[in-house]
Amino acid sequence: MVIDQRNAGASVTVSANDTSYYPADRAMVRKNSSATITTQQSTTVPTGFKNSALVTVTAGSAVGAGNYALIGQNIEGFNVSDLGFGTANAATITVSFWARSSATGTYNFYFANNADSRSYVTTFTINAANTFEYKTISITGDTSGTWTTDNTSGLKVGVTLGAGTTFQTTANTWTTGTYLGTSTATNTFLTAANTFYITGLQVERGTVATPFEYRNYQQELAMCQRYYWRMTRTSTSTSDVTGAFAMGQTWTNTFQVYIPFPVIMRTGPTADFSAAGTFQFHIGGVTNTAVSGLTINQSLVDGARIQCSWTYSGTNGLAGQLAAYNATAYLGFNSEL
Repeated sequence: MVIDQRNAGASVTVSANDTSYYPADRAMVRKNSSATITTQQSTTVPTGFKNSALVTVTAGSAVGAGNYALIGQNIEGFNVSDLGFGTANAATITVSFWARSSATGTYNFYFANNADSRSYVTTFTINAANTFEYKTISITGDTSGTWTTDNTSGLKVGVTLGAGTTFQTTANTWTTGTYLGTSTATNTFLTAANTFYITGLQVERGTVATPFEYRNYQQELAMCQRYYWRMTRTSTSTSDVTGAFAMGQTWTNTFQVYIPFPVIMRTGPTADFSAAGTFQFHIGGVTNTAVSGLTINQSLVDGARIQCSWTYSGTNGLAGQLAAYNATAYLGFNSEL
C-alpha cells in the first residue's frame, strides 16, 4: 500500500456506485449503497509495514438486497495463468493479510473469475476492535468455469465489507454466479464511523502462507505503472522543464504531443487528465496560450499521442511545449482491470 499515485495520501469519497476508487495503487474500493464511504492510504499499520488502506463509513445505511461494499484487487490473467483454474489440475491457493476494524465479528473474503460467473466466499474473524490481526485463508482451486490467462482480469480477490441477500451464498464452496458474502457476516458499512484497514495482502500458490514479499520501491512503482501512471507538475514555469509535460508541434489549429510511458502498460490506456484550464502552451514568439481541451488521439501500450485544442491558428509544424498553468495540472493514463 506504499504507492499512491492518484491521491498522495488524501482521502477520497467513494461517491458513484459500481465504480472503482483507489486508496493506493491496485487497492480497489467499490460499493453499491446509499452509505457514504471514504477511503485513503493510511500510516496506521502493524509492525513491519509503512502504509495500509483505510475505508471509513461516514454515513451508514441499511443493507438492501442488492447492496455491497468491498476492498480488493483484480489480478491480471498473466500473473495467475500457472494456477490452472478451470481445469482438473487447479491449484490450491493461500491468501494472507493484516486486517483491523472498529467492528468485531465475522467478515467475508471473496474470489471470482473475470466474468463474475464463478465465486467462492469464505470467512475470517476480527476478534478485537481497533487491533491489527494476521489472517491466512487457503482454498482449493476451481476446476470449472472459464478463467482468463491473458491481460484481462484472471482472478478477483478481496474483503467484503457488506453484502445484501442478492450477493450471499454458502461459504467455502465454488458456486456459479456473482457472490460476495454470507448471511452471517458483519456488515461494516451499516454503521457510521466504522473503519476497516488492510495491508500486506498476498496471494500465493500452495497451502502455506509465506512471509510477506517486500520489494524495493522502484520495482513496486514500476509494477503499479503497468495499470496506472500519472505525470504531475507543480511549477508553472515555461522557461525550463519544471513546468513542462512534453514537447510537441502545432497542427491544423491543434497542438499535438507524444508521451512515452515509463513501462509497458497492460493495454492502451484511457485519459485521466486534470481540467483543460490547468494547462497552457508555450511556443517561441507566441504568448503562453490557455488550453481548451485535451484528448488522447492515439493510445498504445508504450505511449500516447495527446491532441490539445486552443485558439491559435498560425503556422503548422511549430515546436512548442505543453506546460502546467497551475499546480493542480496532471496527465494520468489508466489501464486498470
